[in-house]
Amino acid sequence: MKRFFLIFLLLLLMVGVGSFRLFWLKVSRISHQSITEEGEVAIILGTRVFVNGQVNQCLVARLEKGIQLLQHKKVTALIMTGGRDRINQPTQAQIMASLARYHGVAANVIWTENKSSDTWENIAFAKKIIQNHHWKKILIVSEPYHLPRAVMIARYFNLTVVPVAVTSSQCWRNKLSRWFFLSRDFLAYLQDSWRILSSPAAPY
Repeated sequence: MKRFFLIFLLLLLMVGVGSFRLFWLKVSRISHQSITEEGEVAIILGTRVFVNGQVNQCLVARLEKGIQLLQHKKVTALIMTGGRDRINQPTQAQIMASLARYHGVAANVIWTENKSSDTWENIAFAKKIIQNHHWKKILIVSEPYHLPRAVMIARYFNLTVVPVAVTSSQCWRNKLSRWFFLSRDFLAYLQDSWRILSSPAAPY
């Protein structure tokens, strides 16, 4: 009995290692992918606003990439996503929108989704804005480790998206942070994969 249990654990470990390797290959490919396609709108995925009392530079890096897309005419509009980290605090989307306007982005090309609490909701709620404007060509902005899951969720919601990797982010450039978030997002990727398999039809 003990032998069969050990064999089962070994097989489970092999599956886990193989799955992580496939996930890493997706992340690596996205991190080296150049932006060749033009879109109509970019979704900037939210993350917490403050780290140790300072504005989260990973959030800033995502926003800066979105602004670059706008400046280089890769998109004509930005959707900032993310709800409140704490009560009585502006939302992630509102903070990004304010920073974008401070850097000269016109208010009429900025849209905010202020209710989401995770990546799934970022995309689900952003879809409503996309539908209202009949946008079809969509770019999605975040760190490389985040994008395989974001693309998978977008496809579940019948959105065709092109991933845009933020490799300048401290969350990616710092090796310790990279492997922490890579591991975390791998587990979240498995969780959301199961969620999709359990609910084959998108609710809207």
